[in-house]
Amino acid sequence: MKHIIILSLLFNFAISAQTNCESAFSAANYSISHTEKAYESNNIKHTQEWAARAEETLQEVEQLTLNCGCTEASEYAYQAYEASTNSLSQTNWEQSRFYAKRAYTKAKLMINELSICTNVSVNEMSNYSGKTTSINNGSSLSLDEEQEMLLAEQKYLEEQQKLLQQKIEAQKKAKAALNDQRAIELKRQERVKMNADAAFIELKNGYQALAEAIGCSNVFNFPRSKYTLTKEQLSTLTLSETKNHYTLKMNELAEKASIELSNCFSN
Repeated sequence: MKHIIILSLLFNFAISAQTNCESAFSAANYSISHTEKAYESNNIKHTQEWAARAEETLQEVEQLTLNCGCTEASEYAYQAYEASTNSLSQTNWEQSRFYAKRAYTKAKLMINELSICTNVSVNEMSNYSGKTTSINNGSSLSLDEEQEMLLAEQKYLEEQQKLLQQKIEAQKKAKAALNDQRAIELKRQERVKMNADAAFIELKNGYQALAEAIGCSNVFNFPRSKYTLTKEQLSTLTLSETKNHYTLKMNELAEKASIELSNCFSN
């Protein structure tokens, strides 16, 4: 008796699951139609209009088939949905159509798996929605179709690789240009440093001579290291920052010398 009850429950569960999967037929047929029209459209506007419609129905099929345990159909529905989404994100018709074709291919595999799950032929599915699917007898892709899709994908990937290589080369050139520009700027900074260091010595000597003339030769103490920049410091600064540094330091030297001379003279 228990065995009969268990078998009955399993039978009812299977019937319930099949019924739930059958509820996906309508959306599945619309998905096939929308993805096919997206692929067959001859301009990006129409391709993406149909791809957008396919997104909605494919999302519905994915959820319905997942709920009824038809996981293979659900996975293909998701892949078709993802391809439709990619089709919508393209700005070039050929690339948009490439993803539309992928969506159409995955949708055909989806409805074939749905047929297997429910033991309902693809031709019979039209009875559930009033639409006739364009897939042939529920069969998988032919070898020619698979080869055509793989060749199209290979061509697309080669184009993407070419674009990526072009971006890499452009970045390399931009980086080299920045390095060259930085090298030129560093040369200018070194020139500023050389002239400023020479001016510092000359100015310091001038103040020292003036101090000696008025008898204040012992009050001057201007360490050169406080005013100049090392090469390591130069590498961390821009040309403008280097000029600003030496301008401030020269003003600081002049101000300090003026104070020292005034104090010495007043004493």
